[in-house]
Amino acid sequence: MGLSFPAGYALKKISEYSEFKNYKTVMEYGCQTISKTAYPTLKTIFPDLNLNFTNNYVSAKKLYNLLGLEYNSMDANGEYDSMIVDFNEDLKLKYNYTNKFDLCTNLGTSEHLIGQTNFFKNIHNTTKKNGIMLHVLPMEGYYNHCYFNYHPNFFYDLASSNKYEIKEFWYFGQRASKILKHYNGQNLYPLNFNENLINDLEKLAKKKIYVNSIRNNASSICVIFKKTEDNDFSLPFQDDSMPSDHKNKIANYKKFNVKKNEVFDNQKQIKEIIGPFYWKVIILEVLQFTDFGKIILSKLIYKLFKIKNKYYTDVGLELITLKNVKDFIQSK
Repeated sequence: MGLSFPAGYALKKISEYSEFKNYKTVMEYGCQTISKTAYPTLKTIFPDLNLNFTNNYVSAKKLYNLLGLEYNSMDANGEYDSMIVDFNEDLKLKYNYTNKFDLCTNLGTSEHLIGQTNFFKNIHNTTKKNGIMLHVLPMEGYYNHCYFNYHPNFFYDLASSNKYEIKEFWYFGQRASKILKHYNGQNLYPLNFNENLINDLEKLAKKKIYVNSIRNNASSICVIFKKTEDNDFSLPFQDDSMPSDHKNKIANYKKFNVKKNEVFDNQKQIKEIIGPFYWKVIILEVLQFTDFGKIILSKLIYKLFKIKNKYYTDVGLELITLKNVKDFIQSK
């Protein structure tokens, strides 16, 4: 498996935590590789590290070692000196494995397993108290790629049941789009997940800004937990007596959540992450839905295409379709 930009971004964030200076070991659940094509993007994340590798693929051990961590990994294939295990099994019962680590990662591994209970129990048991658990997993799309996509509720309940501190909760969007180029295959920087984020993104999708389908929308969830107690693993349980909306989940979780009830301005963060392409959306909305915008649009189209006065009014130009406007704005 390849170490992706989102995983690298998360590892950079973890390396900046105050507690990281005391970390010495990492366990990768599923050994990762770094491809030659990934070097340029990872270099932008870690400009001070020597990531000048020559092979097409190298073990992610190289990166972890540069971060000062002793590398360990488990995988069914045993590659890169990984301990050969079946992740569906309880590691303690099956292999008598009780070692603990400062950092444990799940970078696209657990979604390929039926044994979800044992996997998350294992990663809990092999993480030291005050250690970090990093999960970067499918949330949307990924048609026929894996067994599972994950919902945010799962991670809120997992944290609440086991008294994890949520350090980060991110959404890496990969919604294909003709206008928002950052979402055309990959979004390199995360949006802070909150209860309204998906609804706000969906509004953009309904405006045909995103081209969504099961096959081309492959977005990920990234969660960074800190294990606050050396307790036994506790399975979350969702039923009608438990609140299902994110607002109540966060409210019930406050005492474990370092961010408390932090509120994010989705329009602001979407603009910051997507960049100048988002302004094309704003311009289109102003021109299409406001009287002022329609006046400006009509005069602009009149000037550009030399349309006679009788074909437009002071409140808009009915002959010009939204597609014409999009084509014009994108050409500028």
